[in-house]
Amino acid sequence: AVMSQRYPKTGSRNPNVTVNVVNLSVIKYIFPMQIRLPSELSNGSYVGGLTWASSTDLSVTVTNREQTKATTVLCRAPHFHCQAVHTEVTINDGWVLPSERPIFSVRNQAHNRLGKMVQNAEEILAESPNVNVTDGQTHTTHEISNGGYLLKRLPVRDGEHGHYRHVVFISSLDRRPVPLTMGRFEVTEIVGWDEPHEIVYFMAAPEKRPGERHLYKINLKLNVTESNRTYITSTSPTCLTCDNTESTYRLHRVRISQRGDRWEDIVARLEPDDCLYDIPKNCLYNRVQFSQDYSYYVQECLGPEAPSVYLVETASNDKIYVLNAGDVLRHRLSQLAIPQSRTFSVEIRHGFHAQVRLFLPPGMREEEEVAFPLVLHV
Repeated sequence: AVMSQRYPKTGSRNPNVTVNVVNLSVIKYIFPMQIRLPSELSNGSYVGGLTWASSTDLSVTVTNREQTKATTVLCRAPHFHCQAVHTEVTINDGWVLPSERPIFSVRNQAHNRLGKMVQNAEEILAESPNVNVTDGQTHTTHEISNGGYLLKRLPVRDGEHGHYRHVVFISSLDRRPVPLTMGRFEVTEIVGWDEPHEIVYFMAAPEKRPGERHLYKINLKLNVTESNRTYITSTSPTCLTCDNTESTYRLHRVRISQRGDRWEDIVARLEPDDCLYDIPKNCLYNRVQFSQDYSYYVQECLGPEAPSVYLVETASNDKIYVLNAGDVLRHRLSQLAIPQSRTFSVEIRHGFHAQVRLFLPPGMREEEEVAFPLVLHV
């Protein structure tokens, strides 16, 4: 159950938060058990990022009130004593993200010891990886100590351009996080880790296009040696939703004709090159959800036009079914006067360029000198 808690008034005492676990094997007797945080985290102000790392390990992220330090702990059944496994410290007067949920490897279930994990430094930099290029893909190999593994979004420095959040690999027995993605773009979410097929999926905003969200994948191979060392090899990211051309639509949704034809009858009459679906221009901002075995994913195209939803086959990356074409909303919007949208880069100061989106009145002609009121949203 979710309960609303009013924000404390000025001068009043802040509420304390606790995390409790309930054993559901005997529903008749339910006794909440409070997890036992390390003493140095007992005064943590915010709790978030709760997720089960395995059937017996609960992962919790605790931050201080200033949100300048976030510590992820693992609490093991049956007593749920917690041990810190990773600490993130803010960079350049920013904030940590208490709601971030790390993704743990299923291999963790085979490890009964947690090990002591790295304390996150102020910066994360790749240290002398081996880089190879085969079949047009860049493969980066790192050697790390063996142990439990997890993926997190952490700031990675890109030289003088500053820090960007990227996918980072962490081992419970190693002393440094290993960036799996790098560059001047921001990873916004780690969607999943398909370990049987050695693929990591994540959402990201492309470079210089912060208003977009696309699904990417990287190949991540773990090679455990007899000497208990792990070599991880990752590839450069591949965008799965950047291409929204007709070639990505294997099946096209059509309206049932006035004769009452069934879908099967319509498909039977199709020629191989028939196109019965107008490709919308709304797949620049996406949200995805994978099936349990990563065979399919639902792609929600949320903009800039009216939203639509598709079922995509992961192996071929083809849209095989249109779940919601958004025709009704698109028709209603076509009858309205919609503002014109312009997105461009503006230099603020010290060479920093900010992405700006301008909404102009419908029907406005830019060549005409007409004054309009201006509303700024920062």
